[in-house]
Amino acid sequence: MSHLVVITAGMGSPSSSRLLGDRLADATLTALGAAGQQAPEVRVLELRDLAVELATYYTSHVPSTKLQEAFDLVGTASGVIAVSPVLNAGVNGLFKLFFDLLDEGVLKGR
Repeated sequence: MSHLVVITAGMGSPSSSRLLGDRLADATLTALGAAGQQAPEVRVLELRDLAVELATYYTSHVPSTKLQEAFDLVGTASGVIAVSPVLNAGVNGLFKLFFDLLDEGVLKGR
């Protein structure tokens, strides 16, 4: 396993979504260790830090370097943990926008 990506869409600092993502990552590392598997590096993407880049890409179809790096991080991950707050019975807009803009098939096998 190369790296595990934790994607969070909370708006606070720290957000409850980030705290949950951290706990899920820790539990994953513990489970992998107990199974005798090598622990991956954990990388975190906080989508609030990509809000402007996501909006620009949505309208221009040209990703910034920062956003492309985030997409590449997800595309090369061995595993993904994604956490979003629930707003009006659905995920928040940044979370939906990020996953809508990922290339089709990027999450296959993760």
